Amino acid sequence: MTALDLSTALALTALGLLMINMCFGIVLSVPKSQPSRFVFSKRIPVLKLHNWTAYIALVLAMGHILSLLFVEERIYSVVDILLPFTSADAFQPFKASLGATGFYLLLVVIITSYFRKKMRRKVWKTIHFLSYGVAALIGIHGLLMDTTLKGNEIDWIDAEKIMSEACILLLIVLIAFRLKERGPIKKAKKS
Repeated sequence: MTALDLSTALALTALGLLMINMCFGIVLSVPKSQPSRFVFSKRIPVLKLHNWTAYIALVLAMGHILSLLFVEERIYSVVDILLPFTSADAFQPFKASLGATGFYLLLVVIITSYFRKKMRRKVWKTIHFLSYGVAALIGIHGLLMDTTLKGNEIDWIDAEKIMSEACILLLIVLIAFRLKERGPIKKAKKS
């Protein structure tokens, strides 16, 4: 297994875990009083699973990033990896920047979630909604990047691309479900 293969495997596993994590988040977002509340969530520690899948996905994403430093097919500097949009030598800088931005937003969501008890709930929840953007950015990054690092055309039916496509589709379904479960927005009454 090459460093490039390892990097790809870590990235796809992190993306899959993030999607599982979002499913747990959806379960947690549905109020217990609603009839559509998931029955299994009473017996399974959904919050712990939600937290741990996020932590593991973060570690896998870090592994994906670090393994790029050892790719033989292309020489990457730390700047190329951490700030791909500013690097003149970065491969596919815009597409790489989507992944980097998703990673940085993932860090923000996880760090603020760790300290959520010290934050106002409304502030924490607003920041936590960034997780939808995280999943979208990382999914699109995986979909558009040439994983061979040779500038090849995108093979839309390649297994790696199908995984990204499925995750993006699942994200759309989760967002639609979340919006449906939220119900109508109540307007403030004028006095």
